[in-house]
Amino acid sequence: MVGTVLFLIAALGIFSGLIYAYRLAAETRYRDNARFVLKSLGDEFLVQKSEDETGDIKTMFVPTESATGLGLLWQGTEGEEAGLTVTLGANTGAPIADALVTREVTYLELDGMPSTTPASSTGGVLVRGNFRIAYSYANRNYSQQLSVVRRIP
Repeated sequence: MVGTVLFLIAALGIFSGLIYAYRLAAETRYRDNARFVLKSLGDEFLVQKSEDETGDIKTMFVPTESATGLGLLWQGTEGEEAGLTVTLGANTGAPIADALVTREVTYLELDGMPSTTPASSTGGVLVRGNFRIAYSYANRNYSQQLSVVRRIP
């Protein structure tokens, strides 16, 4: 009887340790997937042509007053005013289908400080794109942010 109780206590300890390790691995997997989404959008912001065929600035590069999803493209999906919804961990048994990505674009002065108007320069205008992803996992809220700076005509 005593041996059975001791075995049960040891088994419960091992089982709870395995559950903790699984949750930690899943949390890390979602975090890495979220970082990949942000890096994809940041790369798109850095390399995409900032003007369309008519010479107008594309939506992704237009400065915003607050975080928005307009202009966000990732894997062929375009965001809306509220943001771009992406799925994290799509190849797992428990994907997070409502991770929300937003972007905020601001003009930068020549010294790097944010501005509401573009700084006059013959080399174009500096803009900073702040990309943020927010999601929930195991009743906890997570978010990550990426900032990139580039010049547009």
